[in-house]
Amino acid sequence: LEDMSQQVYRIENIVQQIRNAHIGNPNLSSCQMAVILREAIAETRKLFPDLPVNDEIANVPEILADAGQLRLALVNLLTNGFQSMSLASNPSTCHDQDSKAQVQNTSAELAIELDVVPQSESKVKLKQDSNLIRIEIRDKGPGMAEDLVKQVMSRPFVTRKKNGTGLGLWTAKKIIENHGGTLELVSRLQVGTTAVVQLPTDRNSEQSTTAH
Repeated sequence: LEDMSQQVYRIENIVQQIRNAHIGNPNLSSCQMAVILREAIAETRKLFPDLPVNDEIANVPEILADAGQLRLALVNLLTNGFQSMSLASNPSTCHDQDSKAQVQNTSAELAIELDVVPQSESKVKLKQDSNLIRIEIRDKGPGMAEDLVKQVMSRPFVTRKKNGTGLGLWTAKKIIENHGGTLELVSRLQVGTTAVVQLPTDRNSEQSTTAH
């Protein structure tokens, strides 16, 4: 009975995340990205209180966005990072003293940065009076192979992870794209993964062109 209830809970969790993957149009208002990011960090750390975090959150221009949707996207990305760090720092996955020490030595804090991006580095087209902000979430987890990165970024992807389905990444991607931004994953096996979010402060920036 216990196994069956666990399976039912997992199925319900997957259904809920599939629903989250169909995010509606954002309800836009002027938001402080630093506040949204700090709230997402605080919410996610409740699930991973023992994992260290190093955040560098700069004062950036206000952004026209749906604060609730962006918070959900960041919570999903932070959760992925924390889960990867948990895998890297869990000695129970090792079978001898040497491998245990190696895992503990390679574990590190989750790095989070928020800053303004020079327009020359922008991955989205910007209006002349618009700015671009970038959020980077870097973990030192096991990393992913290139083909897996392409797979999880191209469609909703259900994994066999104990505490997740993989749909959170797809939800985050759709929310960020609905805000005219981009989400990129840079990952190397045995090194870690970096999630790079770029968002224009003006919601309509992606509709502009480079012609003047």
